[in-house]
Amino acid sequence: METVAFALTALTYYHNFLPTPDHLTDDDNDNSTPSILSYFQSLTLDAKTSVEEANQRRTASYYEKAREAHDTECIRGVTSSSSIVELRRQELRHIFRYKHCQPAKSHRTIVAMCDERTQGLFDDARKKILDPLRYSSHLETDGVWIPKENVIPNCDMHVTIALPWWWHTIRDGNEDLSKEVASRFRKTLLLEFHYPFQIEFERFVLLGGKVLVALWRCVGERTTEDGTVIFDRHGDGVDPMLRLRAEIVRCFTTSSPDKRRLPLTHAHKMKEKERENDGVPAEELSDGKVNIKRYHTIEKKTPGYSEQGIADGFIHTTLCRLPSNCLSTSDVELGPIHRLCREASATLSGHRMLISTYRFLETTGEGGESNPCVKPIFEEIIDAPRRHNVLPTGKCIEEGIGVVQASSVPLSEKANLTIGPEAAFWRPDDTPQEQENNVSINELFENPNLH
Repeated sequence: METVAFALTALTYYHNFLPTPDHLTDDDNDNSTPSILSYFQSLTLDAKTSVEEANQRRTASYYEKAREAHDTECIRGVTSSSSIVELRRQELRHIFRYKHCQPAKSHRTIVAMCDERTQGLFDDARKKILDPLRYSSHLETDGVWIPKENVIPNCDMHVTIALPWWWHTIRDGNEDLSKEVASRFRKTLLLEFHYPFQIEFERFVLLGGKVLVALWRCVGERTTEDGTVIFDRHGDGVDPMLRLRAEIVRCFTTSSPDKRRLPLTHAHKMKEKERENDGVPAEELSDGKVNIKRYHTIEKKTPGYSEQGIADGFIHTTLCRLPSNCLSTSDVELGPIHRLCREASATLSGHRMLISTYRFLETTGEGGESNPCVKPIFEEIIDAPRRHNVLPTGKCIEEGIGVVQASSVPLSEKANLTIGPEAAFWRPDDTPQEQENNVSINELFENPNLH
């Protein structure tokens, strides 16, 4: 008993009288607490940033977004049934505000569609995350209301690459303009050798307590000391998403040195008409960095791309939007939603997808705020250029980038692929015919020819 009493006395002394070291405090607002991510937050991203550094910056940004999401633990209810119905009608009008514009407007976007396996995984996770809400799409429900247009259909799940042309009035020659924008993007892919690349899922976050998104990072190649080639988040090559977005912005907002490529933005188009009316040749237009003192839409709206030093490399797939101002007649606790986001993230983190095909879309807002894939008025599928290697025999083969290349399947039919157990690598019990059609695990990680 004396030993127990002494131990309790000592424990009380240490707890009450000895100060807790600063680096062990639980106060998140304590500035003296060292942060592992503080260095990553200061990283400046550009078109030459490595995969590893870009992912460090993304990780820091995603972590901060997750923390900020937890600041919204509850959405207050609207107690009046008549008021909430009117608010919901206003919300629907807001969702489809561009669809009903007069004169009609459209915007153009470049996306990479999720493959079927990724769609299924995200849909299953979304159902589990939102299950505590027991939501309905019926306008007059007293419970949680989420309009069906705010739940992105599986077939429309995508990663937004760039937004070259924001909402503008549809005018004469609109289709020709869309063809020109699509052609400019296609040339950017080909001339700058933007090959297919992998992205890897990191986490689900309910941004701002209202937008459920899946956040991605890039995968790149690195070589270990013994010469083994590995494709993971620590790749030492240039981050492909940052490079792609930077090249798209450059090719749309600047002129080539020989003036054969002129800027292709709304501001430049308007300036071109003004110059033409004044009799000034279009070739004399500025590249927009001096005469037009503004950031273009493509620079401001493209996710993860902004003024140098602010960009965080954000890569996302929007899954659902909650109408926070008219969600329910009673208070809605979001704690369970945040917890399920963490659990689903732990389950699916590391899932990979190959981006090898892009979809250029012009939409009029038929799908609401986050879904440009519904009834587009212009659409074009654009494949990334393939990496090839010519053997000494003269045979030309397509090289993989740490991924399976099913060369017997046309690229337009493959679209983007899931990387992982669902990919085609054979097992010992496969038949000879199945082994011939598939690829071995050793071949899966064969070092591509980078030259």
